[in-house]
Formats: sequence, structure tokens, C-alpha cells
Amino acid sequence: NKKKKIIEFKKRNKNALTFFNINDLLKNDNPDLVIITTPSGTHYINAKVALNKGYNVLVEKPITLKPEHAEYLYNLAKSKKKKIFVAFQNRYNPSIKRTKEALIKKDLGKIITVSGRLRWCRYADYYNDDWHGTWKLDGGVLSNQAIHILDIFLWFFGPVKKVFSISKNVINKLEAEDTIVSTIEFSNGIIGTFEATTGCRPSDYEVALSIIGEKGIVEIDGLCLNLIKKWFFNNYSKKEKFIKKNFSENITMPYGNGHIHLLKDIFKNINKEDFISLHSKKEILMPI
Repeated sequence: NKKKKIIEFKKRNKNALTFFNINDLLKNDNPDLVIITTPSGTHYINAKVALNKGYNVLVEKPITLKPEHAEYLYNLAKSKKKKIFVAFQNRYNPSIKRTKEALIKKDLGKIITVSGRLRWCRYADYYNDDWHGTWKLDGGVLSNQAIHILDIFLWFFGPVKKVFSISKNVINKLEAEDTIVSTIEFSNGIIGTFEATTGCRPSDYEVALSIIGEKGIVEIDGLCLNLIKKWFFNNYSKKEKFIKKNFSENITMPYGNGHIHLLKDIFKNINKEDFISLHSKKEILMPI
């Protein structure tokens, strides 16, 4: 079945070289960056092979499905004097970067509460392949779809101290969960809620983030946190129209425009010793 898919891909893309394993691929090239976009459960072994052969690596989210594997890859990259990145492209959204700036400057004052929501649609045929929704190769809505907003949560508000979650299969048939709802306390004392589902019908609805602070309110919406919906601050609310216009993007697909900015960032700076893109070690190891 996999060989058939590769043959079909080669027919559609006549200039593409195709291989049946990563070792054969790396024998035939000397890339500046190896990009791993295989099923999630194979990220660890493929990234490990590429790092051991001396290549920089960009891994599609999540970096691995086990925390100890992520830690191992980070330390392996360090020992080989190579770099490993994770594709959290939404960090490059203008809406996200502008909000991060406001948080760094403490424009919202003390954060009262935060809320994150992913409401997407996946029908049964999405899970009827050999890897989506399985514990071995994918996981559920949290590690696949909602991991992007979880990443923004942790980038904005820091590590988690306590979490209480309920997860279950509500409408889809898969090994892992299609819906999860969580209450979170961050280490800095901020409290919030997190909701994610692939049971939304009939199509993807939103990915949304709300921040309530003592000095203002920010709401980000859209298919991939691409639209600033609310930007109300006690001291300069007149800027709301300007912020919405200049820091929102029109997106037609849930992946957004961030991948190209991520790749440009990496290729521009990859040879700089201290360059880690927008990821610290803690953030690289986060998406588990």
C-alpha cells in the first residue's frame, strides 16, 4: 500500500526522487535541512537517523509522541552540533507576534484568565487510514490538531502547574480522543480553559484565543489564530481598528501562511551558533 502511494506520487510529480526509507534518501543527497513530515509516530526514528548522519532537522509537529524521545533528540542535536526545529508555524502569524509583544510589555497588566478553543471538523474517512487517530502513530485531537494552540498557550503563559482534563470519543471512531476539555493553572498563577474537538460539523469553524487582563482584552480568531477579533485596552483602545487591519490575515486553509516564514527564518540564520528560531529548548520539548 505504501509503495503504491509512492509510485502514484512519482507519477504526479515527475521530477521528484522517491525512496522507500530515509537511509536511502540521505545516501543520494547532502541537504542543508532534513524536513520530517512522516506520520507522528515515526518522527523520532527519522529525526534520529538524520541527526546521526550530521544534518539539521525540522520536524513537523509533534516532535515525538514520548517526552523522553524529544529530550533524546535535543541532546543528540547538541552533541552533533546540529539544530532541530519543530514546525509551529502559527508563531509567525502577525496576530500572534503582536500579542506576544503586548504580553512582554505587560500592556494587559495582570492576566485574569485565558481561554483556548479549537473547533474543527474531521469525518470518519480522515481516520480510516493506517495511522491517523492511533496511539502508536498519531494520538488524538490534542497531539495532532490542537497542538498548535497548545503551543501558543505555553509560549504566551509559560509552563503548566496543574491540569484537569476530560477526553473522550464523542462522534468519531478512533483509538485516541476526538474531544478534550481542560482546566489549567500555569506556574505563574494564571488560570484558563482549553477546549478542542474534531467533532465540529459540517466544516472547520475556528481556532480562538481569549486573554482577559486587568488593563485590556485580546481575542484572536480565524482558522489558525490569524484574525485579531478584539483589541481593547484601557489606555489606547483607539488603536483597535488599526491593529485589526494591520495584524490580521485572510486565510482560506487551516495551515495558514506561517510555514514559509518559518523556513525563511531557518535558512537565513541556520549557521548562526546561537540561532534557535522562535524556540527555546523548553519550547522544542513542549509538544508532548
